Amino acid sequence: MSQTLGWVDYLVWILLLVISLGIGIYFGFFESKIKRRKQATEGETDEFLLGGRKMGAIPVACSLMASFFSAITLLGTPNEIYQYGVMYWFIGIGYVTTIIISALLFVPIFYNLGITSSYQYLGLRFSRTNQVLGAVGFILQMTPYMGIVLYGPAMALKVVVNVNIWIVVISMAVVCTIYTTVGGLKAVVWTDVFQLVMMFSGMLAIIIKGTVDSGGLNSIMKTASSHERLNLNFSPNPQTRHSFWSLVIGGTFLWCGIYAINQTMIQRAISIKSLKQAKLSYFLNLPGMNMLLMVVILCGFVIFNIFYGCDPLLSGKIKKSDELVPYYVSKYLLQYPGVGGIFVAGIFSGGLSTMSSGLNSLAAVTLNDIIMLKYTKITDKTASRVSKVLVVVYGVLTLFFAYISSLTSKILEAALGLFGMLSGPALGVFTLGIFFPFSNFKGAISGHLISQIMIFWIGFGMYIHEVKHPKLTLSDFNCTGMGNVTKPTETVITSNGAPLLGIQHLYAISYMWYSFIGWAIVLIVGIPISLITNSKQEDKVRSKFISPICKRIWSGYIIEDKPSNLTENPLKLEDEIEISSL
Repeated sequence: MSQTLGWVDYLVWILLLVISLGIGIYFGFFESKIKRRKQATEGETDEFLLGGRKMGAIPVACSLMASFFSAITLLGTPNEIYQYGVMYWFIGIGYVTTIIISALLFVPIFYNLGITSSYQYLGLRFSRTNQVLGAVGFILQMTPYMGIVLYGPAMALKVVVNVNIWIVVISMAVVCTIYTTVGGLKAVVWTDVFQLVMMFSGMLAIIIKGTVDSGGLNSIMKTASSHERLNLNFSPNPQTRHSFWSLVIGGTFLWCGIYAINQTMIQRAISIKSLKQAKLSYFLNLPGMNMLLMVVILCGFVIFNIFYGCDPLLSGKIKKSDELVPYYVSKYLLQYPGVGGIFVAGIFSGGLSTMSSGLNSLAAVTLNDIIMLKYTKITDKTASRVSKVLVVVYGVLTLFFAYISSLTSKILEAALGLFGMLSGPALGVFTLGIFFPFSNFKGAISGHLISQIMIFWIGFGMYIHEVKHPKLTLSDFNCTGMGNVTKPTETVITSNGAPLLGIQHLYAISYMWYSFIGWAIVLIVGIPISLITNSKQEDKVRSKFISPICKRIWSGYIIEDKPSNLTENPLKLEDEIEISSL
């Protein structure tokens, strides 16, 4: 019989909010007063958005991991393993290649430029139009996603939380907005560290209890093996939802769209004391990413071992598959006071960490890539105040998108897909700028727009036609005796069960390939257009904007920076760089 949270559990949850708020207040008031007494020289805006560029590698590594291991990951990955099996584990290999590429090839470029927003690079390298286009794409990417991250877990956790769902959503949004507004990046990073501990604790509670109830890990894996949950898929077919190739290659491009260029990650990297420490934070983040991946995957196996003959969805115990993990907690963990609270706190920690990181990054992008392009003489004090107002504005917008998310599941799916669809083309534009010095703003914009249109066509086509990929067998025979069984189909189908026809096969491409396809289209379009419209002598690029590995290959297109110029603020050199416009 399922239960709801007790008073001890609610106390744990409230403590999460209080501690998170307390960290923000400390960095916003007490720590800032200490700095003023020491006559700190950092500007207010730099301090708010970048922590004075003096953050440490270890807390930033934890923050990087917490930012994109959201509550959706914590609830969705166990459900993924439960329904589709172990294949998702191979995304961990994609994590490894992502971190190596991001830390060694992309982060040094942004760090050495001394910029605040990654999209400022596009303005310096190509044009203001590219900069604004990238910034707007980021805003469209993050604001709906934060609404989902806020509302999705609350909706799933209604199984265990005996409180009106909107009280939960609003309280989380208000607390997150306050500590992000008051404490800035330092508060975001240190609350992420605390919340990461809660995330691990909540999922470990499931593993420990489930392993004990199942008679050990060996029994769990034996059940998974006998029900096809350990089957591997090496099919090269791009319509295969999860294969080794889509998860490793497609996953690398998907996560590079986050770790290599996404403002939420780059902002943390450039906030660290030195480039060496910034790279270290990425590599320290890697084992944690794979450890958390293993934890949530093991949670999926534990829950499957308990429910494999009595599927809660088939038997009508839950209405959506997203409720699977909370249902398990309500049935098996809430009998222990405080344990359910740790789980709920862990899930909402995932939501808070993603939302706070997003709010801070959205403020930085809006200020630097939109407002300050128009109001160039804005003072540092005014910029700091505008940043805080922007955090509040985006906090309200997050609540709005949380409400939109509550209206229909189709918007949830579309917004989640939107996140992936926007990252590939953006990664392609940065790749053009960093690795192809002959590329210009015409090639970058053309490639970006054409790639974005193509990916939207494929992605939204999949949602409109409701293309469905086969799931593994599930049954509720042990709890109903009626023997309802779901059996996997042999091919990808539409929602009405009809086979795919003609152009519909394009819509069946796995979502894991979206970023790669978007990236590739930018290069396929951008490179030839740049070569056709490029005047070699006039369009030479300063070496600080190009990856060192390309300097010998494309030396004819590069102007070497003088040693004295390498430490200059590139934003003050804008008059030396040709800023083109459409």
